[in-house]
Amino acid sequence: MRMDFDLCIADGYIVLDIGIIKANLYIKNNIIAKISQFEYKSKSIINAKNKYVIPGLIDGHVHFMDPSEIDREDFITGSSAAAAGGVTTVIEHTHSSPIRNLKEFKSKLSYVSQKSVVDFGLTAHIWGDNIEDLEELWKNGITMFKLFTTTTHGVPGMNNFQIKEFFKKINSFNGLVLCHCEDDSIVNGELEKLRRSEIKGNEILYLWRNKEAEIIAVNTVGLLAKLTGVKAIIAHASHPDVIEIANEWKNKGANLWIESCPQYFYLFENEVIEKGGFRKFTPPTRITSQYEKSMMWKLLNENKITHISSDHAPSTKLHKSKTIMEAPFGLPGVETTLRLMLHAVNEGWISIKKLVEVTSTTPAKIYGLYPKKGAIKEGADADVVVVDLQAEEVIEGDKLYTKAKWSPYEGIKLKGKPLYVISRGEIIYEEGKVLGKPGRGKFLPGPGFANQ
Repeated sequence: MRMDFDLCIADGYIVLDIGIIKANLYIKNNIIAKISQFEYKSKSIINAKNKYVIPGLIDGHVHFMDPSEIDREDFITGSSAAAAGGVTTVIEHTHSSPIRNLKEFKSKLSYVSQKSVVDFGLTAHIWGDNIEDLEELWKNGITMFKLFTTTTHGVPGMNNFQIKEFFKKINSFNGLVLCHCEDDSIVNGELEKLRRSEIKGNEILYLWRNKEAEIIAVNTVGLLAKLTGVKAIIAHASHPDVIEIANEWKNKGANLWIESCPQYFYLFENEVIEKGGFRKFTPPTRITSQYEKSMMWKLLNENKITHISSDHAPSTKLHKSKTIMEAPFGLPGVETTLRLMLHAVNEGWISIKKLVEVTSTTPAKIYGLYPKKGAIKEGADADVVVVDLQAEEVIEGDKLYTKAKWSPYEGIKLKGKPLYVISRGEIIYEEGKVLGKPGRGKFLPGPGFANQ
């Protein structure tokens, strides 16, 4: 029987759940139609000889700032940056324009639906008074809920009673919550102490948002997750000590996943002294030695870190050039995650199979997108990235698609980069150029969507 396909990715090393095989990947009608070592007729061919073929990344933690702070990023520039970074699905939320109820959700979805280059989901915010809105949001397709344990970015922090009540509510409809963990009393107490002290330098950041504040909040969230049964993600875990505490609760039966980000593997705590606002994000990086850096990679390989997101929260150079207290929190990152992780493969920190697991397959399972997303399988969406593990590239901020136009990895030569990025069968990025058009990205309802 004759088989005609739309696109063939030929002769690549395809990273599957079961291992790596050298084969051809055939795409038809937006899905992966066949994986075979045989040759079939295809309208277009990408030569992937000596290249690796992996599923598109799923970044569950991005902030595109749209519609309220578009001088920092908008959905078009943010999703274009995602495409350039091999990210074919993002889960987005914006603190300054939060989704707290169904009206705000519908407004946001209508606003961004014609802007995204890549497929996307949306996260809603937990506010002090919106507990009765959560189930309706879940049934209408929200992917998860964001909870803060300290007031940050204008989002109110929840106290322990509120956390418990929100967790119980979310668990009642089998929802998912992403938790920013810093203890409010520690953060505020440290800031007040610093204001009375002689310390005025940029080291204020890591003294203020210190490791103890994160550990205490993770411990509390872990306990309350265990008591309520809720499914929870520890967001942006920054240090081996934090990760070990989270895993203690996971081992006791808490339904936890532990997210981390490339900045906690690559950047060092003392960089903020020289770089100031360009290293201001929270929790800050806490790596102080090569030993701690190697421990982060060890914990990732041991599954104690379950997945990697970027926490992409860009600001321009002008924003970041302010004082350490005035500069906004956050780093651009969605465009560089894959490049950094490929570099880690080349340095021997992780395998490419592990890269796929923590940046694509596990996130797809967490967010209810698997097996349509997150793996190279026949019948899955044709979200595929062709990567060259040997290609070297220097990170140059002015060439990035993000509106920030800078990177904390500026000037670093990384080995390994995406050549082609394919979303549902369409080439949206090819050797340095984003080809995907705004509005082609589809909204992906979360697992609670009532009409699925």
